Amino acid sequence: MEKNLQKSLQRSKLRLILGSAYYCLRRCLIWRSGKYKFAGQANGEILKQIWFCHATPLLRQLKDVEMYLQYNKITNLKIAVKKVNQVILYPGETFSY
Repeated sequence: MEKNLQKSLQRSKLRLILGSAYYCLRRCLIWRSGKYKFAGQANGEILKQIWFCHATPLLRQLKDVEMYLQYNKITNLKIAVKKVNQVILYPGETFSY
């Protein structure tokens, strides 16, 4: 079975550093522009009501996708949940992670 995978582009270290700096600066400027009101930090408050809940299968066999990537996804989600758990998103706020 032949996979149609493209080789990743080889970029110089300078380009990687400049690209990373550019996108970090761009994101910081967006955050500070005042155009968006972002959700605040988690306040640790346990709410009695659930307003939204979503569930999706974490492991599923996908065509042309190695299963180890599914396990890596689970690891990344565990890390992310620690950061976003108990963040309250009020009306008009933007969630950015």
